[in-house]
Amino acid sequence: MGKRIYTPEDWDKRLEQLGKQTRKIYVACEEMNFIWSADDLANFRDMWRQGYSVEEIRIFFGRESWQEVILIALDQMRWGYIKIRPDVLIVE
Repeated sequence: MGKRIYTPEDWDKRLEQLGKQTRKIYVACEEMNFIWSADDLANFRDMWRQGYSVEEIRIFFGRESWQEVILIALDQMRWGYIKIRPDVLIVE
């Protein structure tokens, strides 16, 4: 499955729905994959709780960037599924 690239028109429509108008926008991390299946999410949570490193998790799931793992970790922390780990942002 290819990566979806949103057009300026797509974002203009979304901003209009939100009641905002702008001429120029910037989409952060558009090229990254932040989609996780339910099974992968459960495996991620288990690996996180067992203390696997971000790099080990990235490799296990075949992710291109450690940032994709960090974002799902932040999301899961936000919802209370996992707890913050003090060593999480140590990048070698």
